[in-house]
Amino acid sequence: MVTVTPAVPSSTYLVTVTNDIGCKAVPSITINVNPKPAVSVTGPSTICVGSTTTLSPTTGGTWSSSNPSVASVSNVGVVTGISQGTATFVFTSSVTNCPSNATTRLPSMRNQLSAS
Repeated sequence: MVTVTPAVPSSTYLVTVTNDIGCKAVPSITINVNPKPAVSVTGPSTICVGSTTTLSPTTGGTWSSSNPSVASVSNVGVVTGISQGTATFVFTSSVTNCPSNATTRLPSMRNQLSAS
C-alpha cells in the first residue's frame, strides 16, 4: 500500500524503490492520484420523517448512508427520512472508486403534530 502525504489533486508520481545499499528497483511505476469527489446538499439540510432531499452529485457513483434506519439514500442522491436521528452520507465515484472527502450529515426530525 502506498500513501501519498499530503493528498493532492490529481497528479502523476514516479515511484522508485531503493534498498539499504542504494540499489534501485527497475522498472519504476507511475501512480495516478485521483481527487476525491465533491458533495453537497442541493435541497433542505434537515428533513422530516417521510420527507426527501437531494444530494449532489446525482450521477457517476453510489451513495451510502451511515444509518439507513434513520435515512436512506438512493444511488441518484435522494435521501428519505425514516426515523428521528442523524445520518451521514458518502459518495463513491464509479470512475475512480474514491469516496467523498467530507461526508454530508443530515438530521431527520419526527413529523410535527398538528393541533385541531
